[in-house]
Amino acid sequence: MNKTTSALSPDKRELLKQELVDYFSAEHDINIGIIAAEEILDFLLKKINTEIYNQAIEDSQKIIRQGVENLIVNVDSLTKTE
Repeated sequence: MNKTTSALSPDKRELLKQELVDYFSAEHDINIGIIAAEEILDFLLKKINTEIYNQAIEDSQKIIRQGVENLIVNVDSLTKTE
């Protein structure tokens, strides 16, 4: 296990590995073992890790910007006129 995949809990890793074994068996009639499933899982996580991380940052920025915009509108509505 490396830094890229360590964000997954051991239970989640085990579940995903078993799901990969089951998927290959059911969908492709290929029997892979847990070690092969772990290698596939690590490979996929390494390939998509940066993209998922960057998308999460972008989504967070959108939410924060919307919140700031709403706050500005709310504060502006408090402005008194004489």
